[in-house]
Amino acid sequence: MPGSTGSIAELMRKFNLATTNEPCNAGDRVTGPIMSGLLQSFPIMIQHPSPKWDEEVITPMGGDVQNVARAALKNLHANVSIRKRDIYRIGRITQAVTLITYLSMHKPICDAFVAQHSIQALVKAMCSISPPPTHRNSLECTTLCITGCCICLHGFIFANDSLTGIIEAFSSGILPVLMQCADLLDSNEQHYHYFVLLCNDLPKFIIYPSVLRVVKKSLEAFDEESLQKSSKVPSLISKKAWEAYARFTVSMERIMLVREAGVGRGQEVCANYMVSPFSFFFFCCCWVEQLIRISSAVNLIYEAHYGFVRDVKASIIVV
Repeated sequence: MPGSTGSIAELMRKFNLATTNEPCNAGDRVTGPIMSGLLQSFPIMIQHPSPKWDEEVITPMGGDVQNVARAALKNLHANVSIRKRDIYRIGRITQAVTLITYLSMHKPICDAFVAQHSIQALVKAMCSISPPPTHRNSLECTTLCITGCCICLHGFIFANDSLTGIIEAFSSGILPVLMQCADLLDSNEQHYHYFVLLCNDLPKFIIYPSVLRVVKKSLEAFDEESLQKSSKVPSLISKKAWEAYARFTVSMERIMLVREAGVGRGQEVCANYMVSPFSFFFFCCCWVEQLIRISSAVNLIYEAHYGFVRDVKASIIVV
């Protein structure tokens, strides 16, 4: 029965086997149905009053939360590494990211993801979808993928020591990647998660010298002028993103001038905080409908790839 916890345990055992193989069987007819089944089942499980994480998720993966994180990240890496850059690949990446977000709702698994540099993996995944494939549904699919990555990145950055998380994010090139993704977002949507990350999460940390140094280094090779020129007709979302980027860089310059003048040394304060053990779970639960929408959409893309659904766009709109 889809969505039952018993089916999750069985699917997790199959997922463990599939991701243990070298190379990982990403994108084939074995892993695909497993991912689709998991994405259908997890929303039901996590909304249960007492999700059986140990019995249904961790035990089938060898009883170790590190194995759960390892398998999910390996699945993501395998899909990012697919050479054929088509819309189906983006759907597979989105599936992998959404699964990571569901798994991270259990704090021990979330900690395991953070320990295995999941922030770097998610930034790399976002970067890999550009340039997008030529397809009538390309913008819709890239939007789903970027949204899923932003939800997950926010949670991982603030999972424990948010200063460590933000440094990993900037070291991974998150700011140039977010700017690169601006034109890949559908202008008909608000993109709350994208702009929370760009306008709220990232700027609040640059007051710290350690973060400021990493940000400066991450932007050294970033050719913002060329990226802006490559966008022949900038979207409203892209214009808003570049305005946020300009504010970010101005803030950086002002902080550097203040520090050069020797003012405010040792008085750095920002809105840094550590998320409580239940905060990431609460954050993800608040957006579970968004995750379900993403899961449903990418599952339909998967089915369309094998001929089950002819018109992917029409199917996604129905969802």
